[in-house]
Amino acid sequence: MTLVPAPPEALLRMATDPSTEVRLSVAGHPDAPGDALSLLVWDPSAPVRAAVAMHEGLSPEQEDVLARDVDPQVRQKVASRAMLHEGLLRRLAMDKAAGVRAASAANPNMPAEILSSLAADPDAVVRSHIAANAASPPSVLHQLGTDSHVQVRQGVARNPAAPEELLIRLAWDPAVEVRLAVANHPTAPREALRALTSDREPLVWAALSRRTAG
Repeated sequence: MTLVPAPPEALLRMATDPSTEVRLSVAGHPDAPGDALSLLVWDPSAPVRAAVAMHEGLSPEQEDVLARDVDPQVRQKVASRAMLHEGLLRRLAMDKAAGVRAASAANPNMPAEILSSLAADPDAVVRSHIAANAASPPSVLHQLGTDSHVQVRQGVARNPAAPEELLIRLAWDPAVEVRLAVANHPTAPREALRALTSDREPLVWAALSRRTAG
């Protein structure tokens, strides 16, 4: 539904409309007033609550309500928000749903100590999000650089904050996906790139050629 300008009182009325589509439109409307958002965080429709979880105008109290939602998709949207208070970030990082923990792990504002604790998460997707998070401490990146899952090591190789010595080591990784990520890393050190010149994988060679051409 195309968003159109609407006065706050109209949006407040629409927040209780019987039509889910109408309530969805309010949840995504940038001018939705706080009173409307307060209604929508308790909406019976999970897609509406997930939509309002992305609204920039949520108050900390409304964020807290959504962070306790029964639907993990809603909690996952909350975990992706940029300016959550630390207590809420900590709670979402310990969520029972892996998707919520993964969204928490990808949050650039997640405190370093929480990222460190999540580095031991049993779910590889969660660890891969930590590996790719530029806020992750170097010690965590070194730990994840030896992870048994390719997607985790690939996340480290893609991380803009990956230490140079780690990128050099990952240039020799047995998985082509990891070596390709090093080849495409914008600040890959020369030693890593030199190591990749002996790579027999055409995709890696193509990435190195693009760097030379650029």
